[in-house]
Amino acid sequence: MGFFTTSSDTDIVEAKKGAFNRWEGSLSNAFKELENYYYQLENFFEDGNLSYLEECRKYPIIVDRRERLVKLTDRDKQQYDEKYNEIVEHYKIQLYNLVFKHLVEDPGTYHTKNSVYALKLYKWICYNNKRYDESINSLTKYYNQCIEPFIYIKQESYGHFSLIFDDVQVLKNYDSKIDEIYNSVLNRLEESKKPDISITKMSSFYTPDLIYQIAECLWYYAKKQPNSAKYNQVKETYMKYVNFKEPEEITQNIDFYYYKFSYPDFSHRKIGMNVETLIADCYIKNQMGGENVIKLEWNFISQWIDEMHSQGFDNQCHGLASGFAWLKLYNLERDVLRKMVKMGIVLTSYEEKRLNFLESGGTTPMDVYKVPHDYYFYFDRSAVDWNEKKA
Repeated sequence: MGFFTTSSDTDIVEAKKGAFNRWEGSLSNAFKELENYYYQLENFFEDGNLSYLEECRKYPIIVDRRERLVKLTDRDKQQYDEKYNEIVEHYKIQLYNLVFKHLVEDPGTYHTKNSVYALKLYKWICYNNKRYDESINSLTKYYNQCIEPFIYIKQESYGHFSLIFDDVQVLKNYDSKIDEIYNSVLNRLEESKKPDISITKMSSFYTPDLIYQIAECLWYYAKKQPNSAKYNQVKETYMKYVNFKEPEEITQNIDFYYYKFSYPDFSHRKIGMNVETLIADCYIKNQMGGENVIKLEWNFISQWIDEMHSQGFDNQCHGLASGFAWLKLYNLERDVLRKMVKMGIVLTSYEEKRLNFLESGGTTPMDVYKVPHDYYFYFDRSAVDWNEKKA
């Protein structure tokens, strides 16, 4: 019987018990490492931790003391699955709370991105259940919308934008429905705060059309009621959800029962506004007092460019130069392009030509004309006007 001898029941039990304990310890430690990445979940994925976690989750290969393979029974596998579910229940709750905190309580572009990764990890913990795919895809589109320089106004080319509210009739038609649009946005945001809401239902409220509607209201009030309380209210909502600056925690020591309170400070987040919000502000100031009024804000604008560049969002800076050209704020456009060069931001070939033109004293848009046939000849009258002014 020598070749066919198997381990005794005691050997099998001990082998299974030892393997189970090692598996539980490795899995628990791997999940504990996850806690160090809660605010940088993108790095958790990039560092290969998910692959390691995947390995830890697998049923172990078990051999007895004679190095013979021990097969797991269905009951054994059930024991592993039950322990896995027991371990991950804690992390499912934490990931849920993370998505809630970063989407609902403490939003912003960086936190939205982290929510996408938290939801992906939540799906993985739930055995890659495909029921979460739609939520992940929708939230990813929402994040991609949030990092776009312009959400409502359409940039057709450098210095050329289309704003539907430039049509007086369209603006008038919105008078009767703008409140309904904004209230629907606020209602959606309130719905996402309901207690015990599922993670899929919560994320379903944060879609590209949500941000589009907020931006729509922003430009309506910028055009219709500049510097109104309503504009400022909508702007605050816009900046809360589309913002490249994280809120900072401020702690106050209260000499009352020795309590210490922490709360998110949003006061510094103006520097994190996206370029569309900044252009909307400048649009209003330009209506009220022209370029001289906006120049008073140059220190802030300069710091804003620094912030966007440090965050890796140079496209926001390019959008600002283009926006100033659209508003015919040519001195500010030149100053932005100058600063971009100084900071090492690579200009497009058109922006380089544009900067040379502005440095030479040009104060008009540079239009590129499409000539339909070789025998056509187009002449730009603005060049004559510029020379006449210079003379």
